[in-house]
Amino acid sequence: MSLDNDSGALSVHAGPTSNAAECRNERSLVGPVGLGMVVVATVGSPACFLLPCPLLLLVPVGLIGLLVCLVGLLFRPRWCGAVGLLIGTLCLAAWTGFFWTAFAPAIAGMRQYNLTAGEYVILLMRSQAAVELIELRRKSDGTPPASLAKAGVTGDDLVDAWNRPLRYVINPATARGYELITIGKDGIPGTQDDIDLISIPRNGFELAPIRRRRATGSQSVPPAKSGG
Repeated sequence: MSLDNDSGALSVHAGPTSNAAECRNERSLVGPVGLGMVVVATVGSPACFLLPCPLLLLVPVGLIGLLVCLVGLLFRPRWCGAVGLLIGTLCLAAWTGFFWTAFAPAIAGMRQYNLTAGEYVILLMRSQAAVELIELRRKSDGTPPASLAKAGVTGDDLVDAWNRPLRYVINPATARGYELITIGKDGIPGTQDDIDLISIPRNGFELAPIRRRRATGSQSVPPAKSGG
């Protein structure tokens, strides 16, 4: 508050007290904002599997929300930051456990066969496509086809991750009646590098079920003999 000497008017100027109050109000929003971001990411992430929600967008929102909640612990109300950190940490732990459980077989398969993630996925996808056509042919013919070409397998699905032809072998002793094999990185058949693409851990790239042709047609009943 000050007095203007020329006009004699009394003027009031905002002092540092009002600026400090505004700053405190802004800081008080840090915790609630972080909590809101964490809640949105936590609730929205499971919905990505049911609705066309951008999961890759929700992940950074949740991580940024955790950082904001951490900063929110320094300002009142501190409970918002604490609750946000708790929810975000539990959600992060749950998703980490989920993905680790889901991809553990794939990781074990890659380590077992010394494969990169790209090689592993290529083998799974191409063997999956080949088996699908083989089983369709079995359903129509009653027996597995004599070759991949007769099953209708074409293009990249005929080769493995190293562009070598897949080995298709008729083997009645197996459950499917055939084997699908890649000779692996070394390109030498009959070594430990060979991979049975039927028994390899699939991890989501499941093979088509065995399709057997159902017996059709009706048995003819002989006409009854007429008594003489």
